[in-house]
Amino acid sequence: MTRKFMFAVSLIALMVPLPAMAQAQTGSATPTIPETQIKAAEFSSPFEFVSAATSIDEFEIQTSALAATLAELPDVKAFAAEMAEMHKASMDAIRKAGAADGVEIAKPSVDGEQMGMIGKLEPQKGAEFDRSYIATQVYIHQRAIAAYRGYATKADQLGQFAAATLPAIIEDYAAALQLAEKLGVGEAQQAAPAN
Repeated sequence: MTRKFMFAVSLIALMVPLPAMAQAQTGSATPTIPETQIKAAEFSSPFEFVSAATSIDEFEIQTSALAATLAELPDVKAFAAEMAEMHKASMDAIRKAGAADGVEIAKPSVDGEQMGMIGKLEPQKGAEFDRSYIATQVYIHQRAIAAYRGYATKADQLGQFAAATLPAIIEDYAAALQLAEKLGVGEAQQAAPAN
């Protein structure tokens, strides 16, 4: 092989995101990463943050409703019930903080990626659903940590809300990782995230 070809292959390998590489190496659909390595998301406006955060809340509410009927393990059902309750409260709180900052959205909805995850969960049940649901919980909490970490430094009401809510999201991520490890989902043997 030529040096140019090897250089091009090396560059392409470096451009692949690390979680995707972990996914390919472990066979896990949802690679786990320590909370401390989750990078903050960047938002161009408060509206963008509200949209992302309420989308996550709506996803949690919808998938928790699925878990109430499709999950098998009591631990998974209990986790889902807690997520539904917490994210309904979060949805109310973020909408109030957003209104105080002049940022309102008509109706929260899941994004395309989340809709796809819901579509994959719907036909499953029992142990298969439990594993898939917890894998989505690990992933969605990674997204939530990135979103809230990205907005928590802002001085407005939404920033204060994000900063106050982030520790609870990190705790939920740790709980999702523990369930993932219990169910043998992915590489959940990572150390529990620090607050």
